Amino acid sequence: MPRFHKVNVAEMLGVTKISSVTDRQIWNGLVTPMVKSLLGPITEVQKPELSETVRGRFPGDEVTNLNDHRLFGGQIGFIRCPYIRTVYITEY
Repeated sequence: MPRFHKVNVAEMLGVTKISSVTDRQIWNGLVTPMVKSLLGPITEVQKPELSETVRGRFPGDEVTNLNDHRLFGGQIGFIRCPYIRTVYITEY
């Protein structure tokens, strides 16, 4: 009979370099000047929020549960992998 060892995958992977990139670095280094001019300067940064539902904060912000996973005792409207979202409000 095979013996399965318990493994903590996150611990094995460790912290990756991409996870240390900040939002400010993305805004300064990856967003083009044309996009910055269309959006305007950042006027407000809302605090990060952990989400595990398909519901978004505004129309078009929804996520999908393509495989129709029924989590938390068969409830609908939840996703398998929670994510963190931060909203940046710009002038335009």
